[in-house]
Amino acid sequence: ASLSIGEELDCLDRAQSSIYRSELLRRSDGAFGATCVEIVAENGAMLDCSLSTPFETHDGRTVYANDMAGELVATDDGPGTTIEWVKVVSVNNIGIQSIVKLDLGGLIFASGKVRYGKRVYSHNVRK
Repeated sequence: ASLSIGEELDCLDRAQSSIYRSELLRRSDGAFGATCVEIVAENGAMLDCSLSTPFETHDGRTVYANDMAGELVATDDGPGTTIEWVKVVSVNNIGIQSIVKLDLGGLIFASGKVRYGKRVYSHNVRK
């Protein structure tokens, strides 16, 4: 589904491990091809994202997608559920994929396809 400017997404307050809503400020003009990886967490949460996708770890460090193996990533079971920090068990190259860059003003947000009812929180292009 395509997201519209002003649409609200679930965002993460890392320090509080809580979720709040914030508006999409900007998005890239259409999709474009980028080298991507599949992030797989211990609890089954998965996210397909570009190599340049930043993640904020539980201890506040910024780690890019390709280096997330062994790191803790924020996940949840969908809207209204609790944040769970879980270990990334694998990062798999999935080649060139079509992506859209989103800008929520430097916030961490629930992103990607929901698999097994779980979402992964990643950063956006301003980080």
